[in-house]
This record gives sequence, C-alpha cells and structure tokens, in this order.
Amino acid sequence: MKTLSDNLEPLALIKRPIDAFCDHYGIYLGNVKGADVVFELNSREDSDLACCRFLTIEEFSNGQEITELPCEKGDVTDIKERMRELMQLAESEQIHYSVSSSSDWNCEQAARYILTGEKISSQVEAEKKTHGKQNIAKGSFILSAGAAIVGTLFTFLAAKDYKRSKGELESNTKVDKSV
Repeated sequence: MKTLSDNLEPLALIKRPIDAFCDHYGIYLGNVKGADVVFELNSREDSDLACCRFLTIEEFSNGQEITELPCEKGDVTDIKERMRELMQLAESEQIHYSVSSSSDWNCEQAARYILTGEKISSQVEAEKKTHGKQNIAKGSFILSAGAAIVGTLFTFLAAKDYKRSKGELESNTKVDKSV
C-alpha cells in the first residue's frame, strides 16, 4: 500500500490547498516511531497568536493532495536550531499568525525560514501585488469621482453665473411703456 509520504525525503517542504486562494505549508520530518510526522506553524484557535505543532501527514493533509516544493535546505544543525527558536517564540507568545502580513508569521514563512534561514512567502508577495493594484484602482476611482464632482460644480456655478448676468441685462434694458 502506497502512503502519502512514499516519495518524500525528510525535511521536504510540502503544501496542501486550503481553498482556491491559499495553501498550507509544513515540513515533512520523516518517519518517527512508525508515524510520518509533519511540523507546521498555525494560528491558535482563540487568538491571532501562532503555535507550532507536530502532526501525522494524514492530519496535515486534511484529505487534500500534498505537493512537495523545491527548496534549498541549509545545514541540519541550523535547521534544528531555527525550529527550536521558532517553537520558543511561539510558546512565549511572541509570534502572531497572519496569512498575508509580512510583519507577522505564516506557515510558509515559518517552513522556509526553518529550512533556509529566509522568512519568505509567495502568499505574502502575491497579497502585496494584489493589494497594491486594489489601492491603485481605489485611487483612480477617487480621482474620477472627484473630477466628476468638480465638473458638476463648475457647470452649476457657470449656470448660476449665466442666470445672474441674464437677470442684470434684463433689468438694464427695461422698456419705458409710459411714453
């Protein structure tokens, strides 16, 4: 029988889909006492704080297909040290979890940091690009709306000015009917 981890090497960077827009990342640690174990960073259920967990690969997959990603790994001693460091920070409630924020941590940043020493996330980068385009679109809308309001105001003032000048002309050209 083939298992989820048959083709995975220890310290593999893995992911599974959460929804159409987001994936969940972890590190396959290998077979430990007969169980295929994955390390993950996730959010606590009751807050935005992060927690580190060790799961079986079946629990991590949550019924979804797992994909191994290419990743240049550092020295095993450094990997263990970074994992210990991250676990201590999470345990002391010094890490906040956010899928799209570069100032907090997400599962991909944690997995890549442990394996490579770099806190990077394709999901955070995608959010930055998308959010930037949304801000540009909002700015364009605001400018368009502002231009329309200014245009309407000028039309209103011009019409008012026209009516006032027309009224002045009529009052200056009254015909004397007494003659």
